[in-house]
Amino acid sequence: MFKESQKLFKLRAEQANLIGDISGTLSASRNLQASINKLKQEMQRQQELVYN
Repeated sequence: MFKESQKLFKLRAEQANLIGDISGTLSASRNLQASINKLKQEMQRQQELVYN
């Protein structure tokens, strides 16, 4: 029983770490998407200046 409890504790700790990794990756992804959108808007603005 003790061995199973230890294994469960270890797996739950690993799960918490993976959830943290996923959360951080999703946050980085959102930040990168926001940067892409900002750059696209800036590109559009510059193209309008060139062609007008």
